[in-house]
Amino acid sequence: MRLRIRVGHRFNSDATKIKATFRGRRITILSRDQEKPLKESEWIVLLATRFKTADAAADYGLILQKSLSIGAAIGNIPIDIGADNLATGSWSAHVKEALAKEGTFLADDVHGLTVYSDTVTAITIFFSAELSASINPDRVLELAEMVGAKAKKIDKRCEAAALLMNAALLTSHPAAIIVLGISAIELLAEGERWTQAQLGWIRDLSVRVASSDGLTVEEKEELAKAVSNLNFGVAEKNRRLIKDLGLDSIIPRWTALYRGRSKLVHGLGHIPYNQLVSLASDARELTKAIFDAYVARQLGIRLPL
Repeated sequence: MRLRIRVGHRFNSDATKIKATFRGRRITILSRDQEKPLKESEWIVLLATRFKTADAAADYGLILQKSLSIGAAIGNIPIDIGADNLATGSWSAHVKEALAKEGTFLADDVHGLTVYSDTVTAITIFFSAELSASINPDRVLELAEMVGAKAKKIDKRCEAAALLMNAALLTSHPAAIIVLGISAIELLAEGERWTQAQLGWIRDLSVRVASSDGLTVEEKEELAKAVSNLNFGVAEKNRRLIKDLGLDSIIPRWTALYRGRSKLVHGLGHIPYNQLVSLASDARELTKAIFDAYVARQLGIRLPL
């Protein structure tokens, strides 16, 4: 199992490779360029071996990948896990076959997860071109382990939102921070629905429309369609989620942030750069609070500060 990620804060290790543990299995963490120490590498590779089947290796890799993503978002550690698992360096079948005859398996350089047989000599060839900030790799693995221990409880919305949170951490432009962070929360809130009491009120309203004497048949049909299509708006879903997570106190700040985001993306007026920076700061703080609370609820744990 090979997982290549991009880190926004480089690992503060002089070693070219280190050993770690994830879900009881030893993994190796090394620079993509194996001659470079980890502290000089933006691209990091995590390797694990001795799986009984390719499916077992892939399952382990997928849990590691999403656990790193969610853990990094919780820890404010900018990481790009390569969610789409795309090869940025790939080679033709002809080249691979030629090397195979020499006893070497040439693996595509996938940004994300790839699995290949470790019963043969495998090499990966890549090309690169040339954040002073650094992070202890143990911290990254601790957060991933915390998530990985209960990974089955994580829903797809949380996985997708973590990617947006990490993208917001990796970017430096305030407008991008605002849009990506709020998009992550909107994604989490998408699962919010009308309550049973609200649905009952909508049904009662439909009955009243149908039995009204003051409406033509056409007017009744129009109103019936409108009532049946009553939409639980995005802004309302966001507020419902925030309240359900016990974060009522941030709603006024969230409302102001959301209003600023709408002004930005809908072209409702110019926002000076210094105001964008202030909004971006609020976006980082508020979206992280909501995301962390959502993850804590999913995992059934109290997140470390």
